[in-house]
Amino acid sequence: MGNSKLFIVLLILNVVFVNAKQQQNEGDFFVGVSTGISVMQGFFYDSNNVKHTWNDISYENSTFSSNTNEIQLNVGIKIGWSIFFNQVFGIRLYGNYEYSNFRQFLTNAKVATEDIGIFCDAMINFFNIKKMSLGVFAGFGIGYELMQWNNTDARYAFEKVYWHNGFILPINIGFSATINQKHRIEISTKIPTIKAYYTNRNDLSILGINPYIVSVGYVYIF
Repeated sequence: MGNSKLFIVLLILNVVFVNAKQQQNEGDFFVGVSTGISVMQGFFYDSNNVKHTWNDISYENSTFSSNTNEIQLNVGIKIGWSIFFNQVFGIRLYGNYEYSNFRQFLTNAKVATEDIGIFCDAMINFFNIKKMSLGVFAGFGIGYELMQWNNTDARYAFEKVYWHNGFILPINIGFSATINQKHRIEISTKIPTIKAYYTNRNDLSILGINPYIVSVGYVYIF
């Protein structure tokens, strides 16, 4: 059954890329930058997998901050390759880096997040005229989330008890406007599905904060 599914996927990819080759479209390299906001959602599950209010958690002499929902600056950069198989449908593959600024995590420590990943988006241009296209895109990424702390001592004490799992699987959706086939303006949001988290070494309880990102970006297509 698994081999049959793999064969079907490979067959579809072969048809898609053969169609692109017949249209003499080899795709385009692109780079992009973005800026926006991120809102962190704090979550905590005890050793029985019961969800608790973030404010109720305490760790030694430090209490977890209730301000994880504060809005902070987010900036990003992407580099990749895209191809349109006709005027309407295309895909793109790219590496993506995003930084969300420091916010309170413990009462005596703030954290920032760095998300690094590889994304694949499907793109649909629903409106096309000579020098402009409007479209939507949706896709997913596989990556890793790094936590940066402003208090080294607090981080050391915390990570003696908790270990970090940074694997993430975000969904990416948005709207785009392409001008002269070279300049693309994008409004997008990234929503975490599989989230990064910390696990308590003693009782295996889980906690974490994850950024929901809304951004405006510019992409130059070579």
